[in-house]
Amino acid sequence: MKKPIYIILALVVVFSVVIVGVRLRQRAGEATIESTTAKEVNRQLEVLKKQQPKTFKGTRGKIAEKGIKNSIEKQVRINELIKQEAEKLGVTVADSEVEIAVNQVRRAYASPKKFNQDLKRQGLTVDDYKKNIK
Repeated sequence: MKKPIYIILALVVVFSVVIVGVRLRQRAGEATIESTTAKEVNRQLEVLKKQQPKTFKGTRGKIAEKGIKNSIEKQVRINELIKQEAEKLGVTVADSEVEIAVNQVRRAYASPKKFNQDLKRQGLTVDDYKKNIK
């Protein structure tokens, strides 16, 4: 008796993902994806390659890279859509709010040096990090 429930749940999940994917593609078509967006996708992919080199090795690694790049592209597009919608609505984030958020994260580290080292390991500068928050 439980198998039909799992099958129904799985179908609901699959259809939800398909519907969301279609809607994202429609909205992403409306968004302007500039060369800076492509650069951001490649930058994030390179960071992941440095952090997890084993994931990208061999034939499986090439397959994984395609899937990961696709996921990054979707997230970058979603972020672009959010940014565009925020601009339409006049929503802004003050630099002081970004500083507060950065300082909260920085305090979680043993030292500012450790914070900066972690950013560097991720291929980010403090300014990149602030931009990502904003």
